[in-house]
Amino acid sequence: MHTALSDILAGIALQPQRQDGTNDQLRDLRVFANRLGLYDAADFLRKGAGDTSPDAQEPAAVETLKRESLKHVLASVPQRVQRQDGTDDQLRDLRAFAYRLGLYDASDYIRAVLERQAAPVSAARRSA
Repeated sequence: MHTALSDILAGIALQPQRQDGTNDQLRDLRVFANRLGLYDAADFLRKGAGDTSPDAQEPAAVETLKRESLKHVLASVPQRVQRQDGTDDQLRDLRAFAYRLGLYDASDYIRAVLERQAAPVSAARRSA
Protein backbone atom coordinates (compact mmCIF):
# COMPACT_ATOMS: atom_id res chain seq x y z
CA MET A 1 0.00 0.00 0.00
CA HIS A 2 1.22 3.48 -0.80
CA THR A 3 2.50 5.40 2.21
CA ALA A 4 -0.03 8.21 1.86
CA LEU A 5 -2.90 5.70 1.86
CA SER A 6 -1.41 3.88 4.84
CA ASP A 7 -1.39 7.14 6.76
CA ILE A 8 -5.03 7.84 5.83
CA LEU A 9 -6.06 4.30 6.76
CA ALA A 10 -4.29 4.57 10.12
CA GLY A 11 -6.33 7.69 10.89
CA ILE A 12 -9.67 5.90 10.41
CA ALA A 13 -11.15 4.17 13.43
CA LEU A 14 -12.54 0.68 12.83
CA GLN A 15 -16.22 1.11 11.99
CA PRO A 16 -18.97 -1.32 13.04
CA GLN A 17 -19.97 -4.01 10.58
CA ARG A 18 -22.66 -3.03 8.10
CA GLN A 19 -25.66 -5.33 7.78
CA ASP A 20 -26.94 -4.12 4.41
CA GLY A 21 -26.42 -5.77 1.06
CA THR A 22 -23.17 -6.16 -0.81
CA ASN A 23 -24.21 -3.79 -3.62
CA ASP A 24 -25.03 -1.04 -1.12
CA GLN A 25 -21.65 -1.55 0.52
CA LEU A 26 -19.88 -1.49 -2.85
CA ARG A 27 -21.70 1.72 -3.75
CA ASP A 28 -20.46 3.39 -0.57
CA LEU A 29 -16.97 1.99 -1.05
CA ARG A 30 -16.84 3.53 -4.53
CA VAL A 31 -17.28 6.95 -2.94
CA PHE A 32 -14.14 6.30 -0.90
CA ALA A 33 -12.31 4.87 -3.92
CA ASN A 34 -12.96 8.05 -5.88
CA ARG A 35 -11.83 10.20 -2.94
CA LEU A 36 -8.63 8.14 -2.65
CA GLY A 37 -7.83 8.47 -6.37
CA LEU A 38 -8.54 4.78 -7.00
CA TYR A 39 -10.62 5.52 -10.07
CA ASP A 40 -9.91 2.25 -11.87
CA ALA A 41 -10.99 0.27 -8.81
CA ALA A 42 -14.13 2.41 -8.46
CA ASP A 43 -15.03 1.83 -12.11
CA PHE A 44 -14.40 -1.91 -11.75
CA LEU A 45 -16.73 -2.09 -8.75
CA ARG A 46 -19.40 -0.11 -10.55
CA LYS A 47 -19.36 -2.50 -13.48
CA GLY A 48 -19.15 -5.56 -11.24
CA ALA A 49 -22.18 -4.49 -9.25
CA GLY A 50 -24.11 -3.85 -12.46
CA ASP A 51 -24.77 -0.27 -11.40
CA THR A 52 -26.12 1.63 -14.38
CA SER A 53 -27.85 4.42 -12.52
CA PRO A 54 -27.20 7.97 -13.75
CA ASP A 55 -25.13 8.81 -10.67
CA ALA A 56 -23.05 5.65 -11.08
CA GLN A 57 -20.25 7.37 -12.96
CA GLU A 58 -18.86 9.51 -10.15
CA PRO A 59 -20.27 8.77 -6.72
CA ALA A 60 -18.17 11.24 -4.78
CA ALA A 61 -20.78 13.18 -2.85
CA VAL A 62 -21.02 12.70 0.88
CA GLU A 63 -24.81 12.68 0.52
CA THR A 64 -24.71 9.36 -1.35
CA LEU A 65 -23.33 7.47 1.66
CA LYS A 66 -25.83 5.26 3.48
CA ARG A 67 -24.42 5.52 7.00
CA GLU A 68 -24.00 8.81 8.86
CA SER A 69 -20.74 7.72 10.50
CA LEU A 70 -19.19 7.13 7.08
CA LYS A 71 -20.04 10.69 6.11
CA HIS A 72 -17.87 11.91 8.97
CA VAL A 73 -15.06 9.54 7.99
CA LEU A 74 -15.20 10.66 4.36
CA ALA A 75 -14.99 14.28 5.45
CA SER A 76 -11.64 13.50 7.08
CA VAL A 77 -10.20 11.84 3.96
CA PRO A 78 -8.33 14.20 1.64
CA GLN A 79 -8.95 14.06 -2.10
CA ARG A 80 -6.05 12.21 -3.72
CA VAL A 81 -4.82 12.40 -7.30
CA GLN A 82 -5.50 9.52 -9.64
CA ARG A 83 -3.29 6.48 -9.13
CA GLN A 84 -1.54 5.16 -12.21
CA ASP A 85 -1.02 1.55 -11.08
CA GLY A 86 -3.09 -1.45 -12.05
CA THR A 87 -6.67 -2.14 -11.05
CA ASP A 88 -5.66 -5.19 -8.99
CA ASP A 89 -3.25 -3.10 -6.90
CA GLN A 90 -5.93 -0.49 -6.38
CA LEU A 91 -8.45 -3.16 -5.38
CA ARG A 92 -6.01 -4.61 -2.83
CA ASP A 93 -5.60 -1.22 -1.20
CA LEU A 94 -9.32 -0.51 -1.34
CA ARG A 95 -10.04 -3.85 0.34
CA ALA A 96 -8.13 -2.67 3.42
CA PHE A 97 -10.33 0.43 3.52
CA ALA A 98 -13.48 -1.68 3.10
CA TYR A 99 -12.55 -3.74 6.13
CA ARG A 100 -11.74 -0.67 8.23
CA LEU A 101 -15.04 0.92 7.22
CA GLY A 102 -17.05 -2.12 8.34
CA LEU A 103 -17.90 -3.03 4.75
CA TYR A 104 -17.06 -6.70 5.21
CA ASP A 105 -19.25 -7.99 2.38
CA ALA A 106 -17.58 -5.53 0.01
CA SER A 107 -14.17 -6.63 1.30
CA ASP A 108 -15.10 -10.28 0.70
CA TYR A 109 -16.30 -9.41 -2.81
CA ILE A 110 -12.95 -7.79 -3.64
CA ARG A 111 -11.05 -10.75 -2.16
CA ALA A 112 -13.05 -13.18 -4.32
CA VAL A 113 -12.44 -11.09 -7.44
CA LEU A 114 -8.70 -10.96 -6.79
CA GLU A 115 -8.58 -14.71 -6.12
CA ARG A 116 -10.47 -15.47 -9.35
CA GLN A 117 -8.14 -13.25 -11.33
CA ALA A 118 -5.07 -14.88 -9.76
CA ALA A 119 -6.33 -18.43 -10.36
CA PRO A 120 -5.56 -18.54 -14.11
CA VAL A 121 -2.07 -17.21 -13.45
CA SER A 122 -1.45 -19.86 -10.78
CA ALA A 123 -2.77 -22.62 -13.04
CA ALA A 124 -0.56 -21.45 -15.90
CA ARG A 125 2.50 -21.49 -13.64
CA ARG A 126 1.77 -25.06 -12.50
CA SER A 127 1.42 -26.32 -16.06
CA ALA A 128 4.63 -24.62 -17.25
